[in-house]
This record gives sequence, structure tokens and C-alpha cells, in this order.
Amino acid sequence: MVLPKCTLENVMAWDDVKKTGAIHFDWSGNDGYWLTMYTIKIYVNDILVPYFTAVKEKLGLLEIQLCIWQIDCWLVHCSEFQVWMAAEHPNI
Repeated sequence: MVLPKCTLENVMAWDDVKKTGAIHFDWSGNDGYWLTMYTIKIYVNDILVPYFTAVKEKLGLLEIQLCIWQIDCWLVHCSEFQVWMAAEHPNI
């Protein structure tokens, strides 16, 4: 993949994209790039749930329709994450 050269035009377009709210950046709170409970909650609430909701609406399905999300979760993180998902998003 070739990234475009950073020009004033590209920077201005980037500012426009950020204003739409279509792109969201959050600091994970650590020095690495790994997900944290904070960032995974943002992903689920701001991206995954709205996506599933839109697909269910498009297909004419009820809001209570179950959804499957297959992810690779480290064992050390599974219990806290699974408890949160079951409490906050029982249909996923």
C-alpha cells in the first residue's frame, strides 16, 4: 500500500474527515498498542453495536435478534470482558 504524500490539501481533507465524526481516536492509557477494557468498550459501543443495529434494521429483524461476534481474546482478559458483554450487550 502506498500512502499519499502529506500535502496541505491532504491535511485539509483529513480535518474535514475528523469533523464528520467518522473517525475516532482514543489513547489506550498505556505505552503499547494493545486493546484495554477502555478501548474495547469504545469499539463495542461506538462501532460494533451501531453496525449490528443498522444491519438488523436493514434486514427487518427485531432489536432482540442475537448477533455473533467472533474475536480472539486472551484468557487473562476473558472473564472481565465476558461479564461486561453479558451485562451490557446480551444479544451479542
